[in-house]
Amino acid sequence: MARPEPRLLAGGPGDQRLVVAGGGRLAWVDGGDLVILDPQSGAQQRIPAHTGFSAAPTVDGDAACWEERTAHQGLDIACTDGWDRRGPGHQHHPSRFGRWLLYRDGERVMLYTAATP
Repeated sequence: MARPEPRLLAGGPGDQRLVVAGGGRLAWVDGGDLVILDPQSGAQQRIPAHTGFSAAPTVDGDAACWEERTAHQGLDIACTDGWDRRGPGHQHHPSRFGRWLLYRDGERVMLYTAATP
């Protein structure tokens, strides 16, 4: 049985990296932008993320979160649904699952739990 050939999702100028999948969607970093793709519909969203990513973004359901380089030269976490983790130093390495956002604040592991809907 022949195996299917891979399909090109992103290429050309830019630096496509930090590829992840979750919640039925795919995401990667392209230059300083976050790209989110729904492979079922082919719909693609490009978010100017102002990033100097040190870790991959995270996707879960309709939410995606990523590291964002800020004016104070730190890293903060921003999410498509308005969640954020901002403060002095670096908030980084996000991992989103439902109403939980696991991340690092400097060298400490933190868990943000959103109020139940």
